[in-house]
Amino acid sequence: MIGSNLVFTLTYSQKHIDNNWRDGGIWNFTIDKSDLNGTLYELSHDFDQGLKRWYDGYLTADITRTGPPIPMSQAIVGPNLLLLQ
Repeated sequence: MIGSNLVFTLTYSQKHIDNNWRDGGIWNFTIDKSDLNGTLYELSHDFDQGLKRWYDGYLTADITRTGPPIPMSQAIVGPNLLLLQ
């Protein structure tokens, strides 16, 4: 939490089952608690095993809530999820 923003940083990797690609990268989400809108940033580092080549990429995207918020009393969450107000 930074000010009124929720900040999430996730790393990912995947192997495509239908081709020779391997993907990896970092996603950073910044979401304003007041309206649940925010920004996604991604840095990626992908490898094509067939061509033996690396590819680097980046993107930014806006996150916009399009519907009403879901009250926590109606949310479906796992029994071990801890939510702090």
